[in-house]
Amino acid sequence: MTAKKAASPNINTPEDGYFTDIIKAAQDGNLDDVEKALEENPLCINTQDSTGLTALHWAAGNRDLLICKRLLSQEQEEANLWLEDIRGRKAIDHAIGSGSKQIIQLLREKMYSEYFAE
Repeated sequence: MTAKKAASPNINTPEDGYFTDIIKAAQDGNLDDVEKALEENPLCINTQDSTGLTALHWAAGNRDLLICKRLLSQEQEEANLWLEDIRGRKAIDHAIGSGSKQIIQLLREKMYSEYFAE
């Protein structure tokens, strides 16, 4: 009998409730549901789905500037800009793929804030 490997707490599974809610909300472009998920549990911000995508990956890839801004303004728990999906891509890579110059700039400023300080 093979031991069953415990699921990573970062990986989304159907049983995760609000952890899947934030991913679904970002996929759908639903800012209200993103807000609700963050209010219920700020730690869900860095939840990754089975392909390693976070809500920020989804929002960046979908060119959703409002959701990206909201995720990046979270105070209780910060969005991890360095998380990679299973193909090694960060949220900024998804923004580049989507062609959203505003989101690329926003993520670049957050990732390299020491170079953009006033």
